[in-house]
Amino acid sequence: MEVDDSKGIALRRHYANYKASAVKIGLEEAQVQYATIECNDLGTERWKFIDVPGKEEIYTGTPSEAHRCRTATSDMLREFYYSQTINSRFTHQPDDAGRFIRSASQILRNESFLHDHAQEVVAVLDLFNELEDQDPLRQGTLQDVYDAFIHLQTRCEIIRCIVQYDPLSIPEITERLYESAGRLLPSKYQIYLSEMIYTVVQEHPSYAARVRFELVGRQLLPELITRLTVIYCGDEIDFLNGVFHGLPSWFMAQSSNSVKHFMRIKNKIFEEIERGSLNDKENKVELAMAIRALAGLTGYLGIKLTEEEVSKALKILQAPQPERIVKLLLSLILVASDQAIRLQRDFINVITHLLRSSISEMPMLMMVYFQTDQFGQIESMARSILDMHVAIPKLGLFEMQKLFRSIQQSA
Repeated sequence: MEVDDSKGIALRRHYANYKASAVKIGLEEAQVQYATIECNDLGTERWKFIDVPGKEEIYTGTPSEAHRCRTATSDMLREFYYSQTINSRFTHQPDDAGRFIRSASQILRNESFLHDHAQEVVAVLDLFNELEDQDPLRQGTLQDVYDAFIHLQTRCEIIRCIVQYDPLSIPEITERLYESAGRLLPSKYQIYLSEMIYTVVQEHPSYAARVRFELVGRQLLPELITRLTVIYCGDEIDFLNGVFHGLPSWFMAQSSNSVKHFMRIKNKIFEEIERGSLNDKENKVELAMAIRALAGLTGYLGIKLTEEEVSKALKILQAPQPERIVKLLLSLILVASDQAIRLQRDFINVITHLLRSSISEMPMLMMVYFQTDQFGQIESMARSILDMHVAIPKLGLFEMQKLFRSIQQSA
């Protein structure tokens, strides 16, 4: 931003004097000395933004009223500098940094001000970074400023201001937020950063897939990944098949807020399973992926199947299916064995049918392994078929063993 008028020169001088005072008498003392805004004025005063292209407001009231008209540019520069400096000093004590930043921020904590003057806020932030880049002794970086935003309740409104009026900066902004998420491990900061990144996507939904890709690659904010997948990306089955490959322990760190999203995913998966099972040859790849995603939801994330859902899986096994689908469904039943055993009659009928049909050798192997108490072999077989190291409930397997013995006795 170019500053070539008398007001711009005065602004630079005022800001330089403030920084010099901060070095000489201390940051806190300089903050008090140069403060020009009282909290109770924010809702009533007019603001004059100096050197914001196209947005300079010239006050024409009486001298006494003009005296009350504050120069918001100067005060915002001061708050940006204070936040940057404090955050750089307390890099490893974010709670302490937050207390200082909240106590000294007035404009940046006022949501209505940010909403009404969003474009000016962005312009002043750009001006601040330009002035600071000219200082070889800069105290902190722009990353520190973004880290400071995390501590304010208006964090999302600030991000909204920036991405609305400077959309070209979105890649840089999201990169800074990813970096913060990788360093600030306490859960409350992870939640704050999730909110800020989600705000970017709310304003520009076309970035949803890119943001999710970056988060998955860095194994960050799994709850936000789930939210973006359900609300914006809409490729739940494909995504889960990818993320469940290997050991997705990082993705399993979900909070209770994700349950509603996983339930929605489960319903969508069952719609795909029912649709795919009705076709003789078509959509079998999609059907296999849907079954695998469902097994991952159950085995990795603990999303339980209802009796009705288990019943649907058993009914599909009674219809002619390719061997791959039969093996995947049986593996799903093993993962959900603690629910499957409640439908004893249906389960026995399905296993008996599969043993007679010889579609797959898996039912016979299960019979042999249960007869010889080789539960480890059963677990390994299911995990190998699913290509997932999912948890399989031991109690469910013990109860299922009784059902297989009853089938053997009646044969």
